[in-house]
Amino acid sequence: MQESTKDEIVLKGHGNLKKDIFEPILEYIYSGKMDVQSKDTDTIMEILGEAHYFSMSELVDEILAYLKEANQDNLIKWSFKMLLFAETHSNHNLKEECFKELEVYPDKAILDEDLGRLSAKTLEELISRDSFSALEENIFHAVIRWIMTFKPGVAQPLEDGPCPEVKSLLAAVRLSQFNESFLEAQWLRKYFSADKILDALVLRKSNCFLKRKDRGVPRTVPRKSIL
Repeated sequence: MQESTKDEIVLKGHGNLKKDIFEPILEYIYSGKMDVQSKDTDTIMEILGEAHYFSMSELVDEILAYLKEANQDNLIKWSFKMLLFAETHSNHNLKEECFKELEVYPDKAILDEDLGRLSAKTLEELISRDSFSALEENIFHAVIRWIMTFKPGVAQPLEDGPCPEVKSLLAAVRLSQFNESFLEAQWLRKYFSADKILDALVLRKSNCFLKRKDRGVPRTVPRKSIL
């Protein structure tokens, strides 16, 4: 380790690290304490990232607990922000915690603009959860918004089209949870094959989808949170 400039520290195998990020981490190593409240959000997030990089699990947990407490008035926003962090740092436990928070108010979460910042993989994981009980039509519209934002070149995002991310996201939408008028809309055939829509209509009218066991707790129409 050596001081390269007045404001940066060079760590071998890591690169430059700002002093205002490194010094609190070093202090925590020696004292086990960090004054998180005196720091702005951007600095806290940088410290959090470095703490995760150095496998300082206790510090990571303390910072996450502080951030969650500080954002009690809007846990949906906190959850999406932490999901982005969890994606970047492959923090699976944090991702699961965020998913559970979003499941508390699913119909608000699915309409939140920050949903569109998630990767296709994380969005698919969220909407595939049986316990994420947002209205299925809203889930579908959220998926289409994501596709139009990140895959604008896909003229017809059919589920059997060439884009694997689009195919996976549309496959996670449960057509049998749509109401019948939604399923019968002609424009829906732009996204799903006629055969798949027909199967969903038959399944819905027979109420067989309520008895399915292979997907855990089935979503109902209209859905309510099971938490």
